[in-house]
Amino acid sequence: MVMVETLRSQLDEKDKEIEENREQIARLENARTAAEEINASLQETASSLSEQLNRVAAEKDELISVKNRAEEEVAEMTAKLNEIYQQLEESKNIRAPSNSGEVEQLKEDTEKLKQKIHEMESNHQRTVADITAMYENQSQFVEILTKKVEQFKQEKAEWITERRRCGAYLELDKMTLFHVKDAFPAKKKCRNHKKLRVRVSTCFDSQRNDIFKKQLHFLHGRSGSYESQIEVLKNEIAATTVVASNQSSFSQAQVDDLAYQLADLTKFKEGQSQPVNSLTMDVQHLESEKAEWTMEKGRYSSWFFVAIAVCLTDPRVTI
Repeated sequence: MVMVETLRSQLDEKDKEIEENREQIARLENARTAAEEINASLQETASSLSEQLNRVAAEKDELISVKNRAEEEVAEMTAKLNEIYQQLEESKNIRAPSNSGEVEQLKEDTEKLKQKIHEMESNHQRTVADITAMYENQSQFVEILTKKVEQFKQEKAEWITERRRCGAYLELDKMTLFHVKDAFPAKKKCRNHKKLRVRVSTCFDSQRNDIFKKQLHFLHGRSGSYESQIEVLKNEIAATTVVASNQSSFSQAQVDDLAYQLADLTKFKEGQSQPVNSLTMDVQHLESEKAEWTMEKGRYSSWFFVAIAVCLTDPRVTI
């Protein structure tokens, strides 16, 4: 009986061990299934990480090639910029003395031309003022002569009126004499009354003719003098007008010539400044391109360093 109990206890222990083994086998199967799932997940993660690594490596190679190309282009642009700087410095060194001398000479010539133009304008204005004053004086003189001629005509008309009045007085005297002579008594008549009448008439006629000749001579002398003076003044005015016109034309021609010379000098000065301005614009353009390439290089470098930092910090990426 004891032996049977012992065997039963041993069987129970064996059954317990079998159950434990079964449970362990089940746990092992579950662990194997989990391990297989983990292995599959790890394989998927490894393939994904491999793809990411390949993509990052390709991007890295592309960034490196872009960086190298950018560095080469920057080096080329730097060399070209240095060459342009050197050419610009050489051009400045070559042209600076000549340009400065030419500019100073042009300034001196311009000042001289301006001074000459100012002097010619002053002389022209002074000449015009003199001619204007002479015109005014001659106009006043002609006006005075015109007034004198009018006065002479008036005096002549008055003299003609006076002459007619004197003639009337003489006729009246003759008639009075005849009336007086006829009024005398017949006994007092003189035998020579005809001779006396002829003598008195001749005396009056001679005196009247002398007075008329003197006044006519005086008036003709004054009229001829005025007319000759008027003709002389007209000739002087015409000559002065011609001289003033010629002087004005000559002055205007000189002013136009000086204006053309000043325009030519200004155009030459602007032509000299154009190459320097062109080189300065080229240098500024190259500097702007250099700044753009520097910014592009910095952007590529930042992208490259960000990619490297991501690769180093991401645990899924293995290098």
